[in-house]
Amino acid sequence: MTVNRIIETLRQQAELYEQLLAAEREKTDALVRGKVDQLNAVVQKERKLTRQAEELERLRLEETRGFFAEQGLPGGFVGRMSDLVRAVHAPGDKREILHLQERLSGLLRDLKKANEQNQQLARQALEFIHFSIDLMVENPNEGLVYEHPMNQANKRYGSGLFDSRI
Repeated sequence: MTVNRIIETLRQQAELYEQLLAAEREKTDALVRGKVDQLNAVVQKERKLTRQAEELERLRLEETRGFFAEQGLPGGFVGRMSDLVRAVHAPGDKREILHLQERLSGLLRDLKKANEQNQQLARQALEFIHFSIDLMVENPNEGLVYEHPMNQANKRYGSGLFDSRI
């Protein structure tokens, strides 16, 4: 295994994470605008990209383990970027790996933040839907039996926030 193959895999991972970040931003737009069809399309796209990311990570680990084995390094090296940086001796390769490590870390941090934001938006949308349903659906037994208006004075009307008596 050469370091160049590992570096190329890291570049591919960075490009893929950029695509995932763009998809997260599309998802944010779809959630804010309430476009369910667009949201569904983005989720499908994300699933495909996530499978590709898993495959690239598996490949990177395999290549890194092979490189470590060729270098005669002990089995404790499992593919961490810091281990790879220490094992590479060529200054240009080491610089490139450090640059890609920084780039990947930033992308993963941005992905995590965008994902958390989208989860919060989705939760808020669901809470709004439940709130809207609760406002529209009143207690079905309420108002079926006539009561004297004086007896109704202490009772709350409906389950919603809007009081038509006002």
